[in-house]
Amino acid sequence: VTAKKVGKATITCTLKNGKKYNCAVTVRRNEYVSKPFDELRYGSYGDVNIELYRAYYEGNTLVVEVGAYNNRAFYANSFDYITLDVHYSRIAEGIIDYGSIAKKKFTHVPINLSPYNKKLMTFRIPVKKKYDLQALKPIVSCEYWYNWSY
Repeated sequence: VTAKKVGKATITCTLKNGKKYNCAVTVRRNEYVSKPFDELRYGSYGDVNIELYRAYYEGNTLVVEVGAYNNRAFYANSFDYITLDVHYSRIAEGIIDYGSIAKKKFTHVPINLSPYNKKLMTFRIPVKKKYDLQALKPIVSCEYWYNWSY
């Protein structure tokens, strides 16, 4: 059985002897939400810090929403570049499993954050393979260079 879209369905199977069996199925959106936006934690003073808020698929695109927090006394204007690495890390039955879900470098991305403020930023990454985001609980790490002003 392959899910075609989000929703509920009942699968009915009829045996040769005429007996019928039903199975109720609920298909949920392949989405991961870390925690409410207001509860995101941010790093130490002196940088623009990023934390994953939500990830989901739109077709063959992974949509990554991150909370960005300007944790310094200057204006954060834009990222000259930012490389987002969406990955997972888990331990199952004593085995450490690590893998990349998607990675992309973006250039000239406006931030427009005043000192000590936060906002939601959305990035879209084309993918060839989709993962079960709820099961993997993805993590976002990034490398970036941004410009700022007084």
